[in-house]
Amino acid sequence: MPHRDRSKLSGGFKKKQVLYLIGYGINYTSDRTMFADHYVAESEVLFALESDIEHIETEAHGKPITNLIDLYRQGIPRPDAYGQVAERILDAFIDHTRVGLLVEGSPFFLDSICELLQGRAHHLGIEVVYVDGRSSLDVIVQTLRIPLRHGLGVYLAENFCAEGGVLNAGAVNFFFQPGNVGSELIQMHNVDKAGVRTLQETLLKCYEPSQRWFLINLGQSPTVSTKIIWGHLGNLDSFHIYMHSGTLVLSKNWWPVELLDVPPTEIKD
Repeated sequence: MPHRDRSKLSGGFKKKQVLYLIGYGINYTSDRTMFADHYVAESEVLFALESDIEHIETEAHGKPITNLIDLYRQGIPRPDAYGQVAERILDAFIDHTRVGLLVEGSPFFLDSICELLQGRAHHLGIEVVYVDGRSSLDVIVQTLRIPLRHGLGVYLAENFCAEGGVLNAGAVNFFFQPGNVGSELIQMHNVDKAGVRTLQETLLKCYEPSQRWFLINLGQSPTVSTKIIWGHLGNLDSFHIYMHSGTLVLSKNWWPVELLDVPPTEIKD
């Protein structure tokens, strides 16, 4: 897409330009707040980055949503994809003064595109308004009724490995984006087993091979249910194909009640 000159903004420089980063939770229909709905209505144009956008299209005040998921594809370097998405969104300010990005979960939580947009928008003199939403961490804690008395540890899996694996093994520890370890390429479906093995080896510095883990993949619409698989840390690398999505959770002191009588997930060819 050819670069457009953002100096030729709609209405000149006198109109205030605002970028709304709107968190719509894990399930937009049930999670969205009145506050978020207000900024959806305020936006002149809306963007999203969703593989399953149908569940939010009917809730956008009749405004069309431009889905940029075509820029986020398997095998593309993540920084390149983030940059292209940011460019497309910021280019909208050539013709509009209020632009909204619908963000899965919360724009405050593990969203590299929102972080990139904040910096670039500030450089261009565009105001950024963050609109909070329920993050995946919020939903996992609430759904599984995780007790806070053990403490919570929240890690980006690739950063945890790069920093050598230091944690409180007694806490309930969350490892987000486990499929990204060892690669800057987007992992939509195919995950490198070597990266998962690196994560496994780093975790084995803190836990025994018999340590139980579970991977929770939250349902993102009324038609997509939450899925959980579990196993022992000694065979985590055997489950690498599941790591492209979901959050890995480990704790020595807590286990979900829902899984107490459920045997380890079996891999079926």
